[in-house]
Formats: sequence, structure tokens, C-alpha cells
Amino acid sequence: LHDALPICCAPTSSSATPVATESQASFLWAPELVLVQTWHRQLTDTYGDFNMLDMLGEGRFGAVFRVRHKTSGKISACKVLSKKEHLHSTMRNEIDVLRRLDHPNIVRLHETNEDESAVYMLMEICHGGDLHSRISAEGRLTEFTSKVFTDQILEALAYCHARGVVHRDVKPANLLLESDNP
Repeated sequence: LHDALPICCAPTSSSATPVATESQASFLWAPELVLVQTWHRQLTDTYGDFNMLDMLGEGRFGAVFRVRHKTSGKISACKVLSKKEHLHSTMRNEIDVLRRLDHPNIVRLHETNEDESAVYMLMEICHGGDLHSRISAEGRLTEFTSKVFTDQILEALAYCHARGVVHRDVKPANLLLESDNP
């Protein structure tokens, strides 16, 4: 069972793009305390390569920040989970589940790392916000847009269910939009 599996949909109409300002803030790694290893390498080599731009959202399970790779300029999302607020087994389960899933409508986990106080999950970013905000901004969705989103959501959920993963918190606020372009 999974509470907050990120499902990503491709939008069908445009809205304003958020503007981010780059800060000099970075994440601090403690390599000797690493609990979770990435599948291909440790992030400790590249920890200093990211700048935190802004916070995308905060919920009961953690906070998500927009980050930029200093060299490539690539924008990603970084989910930060406080170790004090989560069981290690819960954090491990979320990471294991996301690593197993490879579907165009499920946000991909690129890398993980941790320090003494938190686990950091570098993920694919969805630039279009969430479905709840989209519906609130537009008042309603067209029948065609609703059908496209529903098809994508059902495909992602069917993919998860076929792999023994159940999303226990499906709601518009937890459905991310890939972009704000039509």
C-alpha cells in the first residue's frame, strides 16, 4: 500500500508558468551515515551540484523543492523526508516502490541520498502543478480534457495494481501535471 505515489498526467491546455529564483542553498550530505544507496551510484559525489530554487509543496509526508543542477541546468524535484517524522521502513518502502515502477504517467525516481536528519529523493519534475489547482483555476475541465486525464490516471493505477502497488490517496491534489502546455 502506498499513500503518496506521484502520478503525472499530460495537460491539454495552458496556464501560467511559475517563475523560480535561484538561491545559493544546497543540501548537506554525511556520507558516513548513508542508509539508502542509489542503484547506480552514491549521490554524495554530486551533492554540491544542486541549488535549491523554491518549495513546490509541503504535506504530511515531507516537502518537495525545485532544484537545478549547477552544471547542466537541468531542473528536478527533490522530495525531502524528515527521519524524525517517518519510520525507516516506510521511507525504504516508498523508495523501493518508486524504483520498481517505470510508466509514462508515474513520476520517476532518479536518485536518493540522505544525511543525519533527512532522506532526499531526486525525482522527475512535473511543471504543470496539480490537478486540483488546475480545476480551481479553470473552474471546470472540458469533457475531452477530463477523458484524457481519466485515461492516464486509470492506466497508471492499473500498472501499479498489476505490480502489487496500491495508491491509497488518489485525489486531484495528488495528481501532478507534466506541463502547463496544451
